[in-house]
Amino acid sequence: MILLHISDTIESPTQNSRTFNHMIHDRTESERAPKDRKSRLPLLYRSPQRLPLLYWSPQKPALRSESARIITYLKPKGIIFLGGYIDAFRHDFSQIHLPCVLVTNNARDFGFDNLSSFTPDYFDAGKYVVDRLLSEGHTRIGILGGYPEGPGREYKNGKILGAVEALRENGILFDFDRDYEPCSYSAESGYKALEILFRRSPDLTAVFALSDSIAFGTIRALKDIGLRVPEDVSVIGFDGLTYANYSIPRLSTIRQDTAGLAKKSVDDLLMRLSYGGEAVHELVPYEYIEGESVAVNRKS
Repeated sequence: MILLHISDTIESPTQNSRTFNHMIHDRTESERAPKDRKSRLPLLYRSPQRLPLLYWSPQKPALRSESARIITYLKPKGIIFLGGYIDAFRHDFSQIHLPCVLVTNNARDFGFDNLSSFTPDYFDAGKYVVDRLLSEGHTRIGILGGYPEGPGREYKNGKILGAVEALRENGILFDFDRDYEPCSYSAESGYKALEILFRRSPDLTAVFALSDSIAFGTIRALKDIGLRVPEDVSVIGFDGLTYANYSIPRLSTIRQDTAGLAKKSVDDLLMRLSYGGEAVHELVPYEYIEGESVAVNRKS
């Protein structure tokens, strides 16, 4: 049995878990016998059984210990971790000795021989978003989503770091106290965070939302305070959810290759379960989707 372990940092966990379930089924139910011995899968996984799902909230220690208890009870052969807070994950994972894969975070520097990782290059994607907004004349850019990590208000989210670096390269110093508002990855949280941010920084002309759901809440909040998207404020999201095609306006966003992440993660885990091997760490390409939520800054 393989356990799919989903963090509360993940956008649309139902959609993502469905992708991984289909990928497991496709990888283990094939009738064709591959010629390459190393690509053959063990009989153990030739079952249409759905992946057990375990939702994990590292912000709540009680749930963290409950997660560990459930893992011990289920005795999975391997675990796919979908998302997670880096510092909490690094600390807790030392108790796990199964072959595992971390998806949407880079575990290269963690030092765990049993942990592979596949993730988009969040730093590069964050830079791309801000460069795209700068190209339209926006220099007053706000950021919504995520949390400062650690007592020193350390910001380790790759999207944020990339965005801040793009501003720095263009001679703009990002003021976290003024132009950043943390929030969870939901439309409701995005709505509330935007209200707080614009009470503090009403001169912003663009917002980078760290998830599409945050962006949906952002767009609604902007309308409710009398601002138009994109005429008054441009908005870019992140994740590439299907819903982004149907929002008004259509959301410009960074699309993660969910199917590619799932395929690489499942293939790697099953390969190591069958034949051993070293952990793999790989960056998976992302794609910018041009919607209707970005326009030229016309404010002087």
